[in-house]
Amino acid sequence: MERLQSWGPLGAGGVLLVFFLVLSFVASLPVSLALISGGFLLVGFLFGKATTMSRWITWLFLVSPVAIVSVLLVMNGPVLALIPLAALASAGVGLTIRAYWTPSRRPGLITALVGWTGILLVTAFFVLPSLLEASFTKTESTTFPPFRLETLDGVGFSSTTFAGKVVVLDFWATWCGPCIQAFPEYQRLHEKYRDNPEIAFYAVNTSWRNDTREMAQQFMRERGFTFPAVYDSLSRASTLLNIRSIPTTLVFDRKGVLRLRHTGSSAGTGRFFRTISETIEQLLSEP
Repeated sequence: MERLQSWGPLGAGGVLLVFFLVLSFVASLPVSLALISGGFLLVGFLFGKATTMSRWITWLFLVSPVAIVSVLLVMNGPVLALIPLAALASAGVGLTIRAYWTPSRRPGLITALVGWTGILLVTAFFVLPSLLEASFTKTESTTFPPFRLETLDGVGFSSTTFAGKVVVLDFWATWCGPCIQAFPEYQRLHEKYRDNPEIAFYAVNTSWRNDTREMAQQFMRERGFTFPAVYDSLSRASTLLNIRSIPTTLVFDRKGVLRLRHTGSSAGTGRFFRTISETIEQLLSEP
C-alpha cells in the first residue's frame, strides 16, 4: 500500500503530462496552462501527506515527469517555461493545503485555494499572453546572403526572387505542436494579403528530425491550408538565418533586411496576427 502511495504521484504526473502533450496540439497555450496547473493542484491535494518529509518526496515524484517535457517547452520559446513552473507551484500548493486540511482550518484553506485558482487564471489569460507578445523582437535589422528553398514538388528557387517584396517566413515541422497551433493565424494572414503582389508568405519546413518533403506535402494536403509551403533541404536556410527553435517567424522588408523575429508560439491569443499585420503595414508604407 505504501509503495502504491509513493508511486501514485509519479503515475499521476505522467498522465497529466501526456494530457498536456495532447493539449499542445488542440488547445491554446492559456487554456493549456490553466488546465495542466489545475490538474497538478488536484493531484497535489489528493496525494498530500501530513509530514513535511512526505510532502517533499511526493513533490519530487511530481517533478520527475515534468522535467522530461520542460526542456522541450523551453526550446520552443523561453516564455513557455511558465507552464511547468505554474504546474509545479500548483502541486506544491495542493500538497500544502492537504497537509493542513482540518475542520478548523478548512475555511481559510478554501480561501487560499480560491485565491491560488485566481492567480492561475490571471497568469494563464493575462500574464502569459503579455509575455508572448513581448517575445516579438522589432528592433532587428540584419541582412543575410541569398539562400535557397525548394517547393514541395522539389523545384528550387533563390531568395533573390523576394526582391521588392515584404516577405514573411514561418519555420515549422510536421511534428511541432506549437507550429501547428499557429497555422490558423498564419492562414488568416495569408488570406488577408494574398491579393497583394507586394507580399509573399512561405511556411518553411526545416527538415529537422528527418522531416521529409513528402511528409510536409501530405500534411498540407490533409490539413487544407492554402498558404505556400516550401522545404529547406538539409536545413541550410534555417542554419543561415539562425533558426534555433520552432516555430520561428521572420519578416523581411523590401530590401531583404530582417526586421522582425518571433520565436515561440502565441497561438490562441490573437497577438501573432495583430503584431505581424502591424509590421507588414509598417513595411508596406516604407519606400
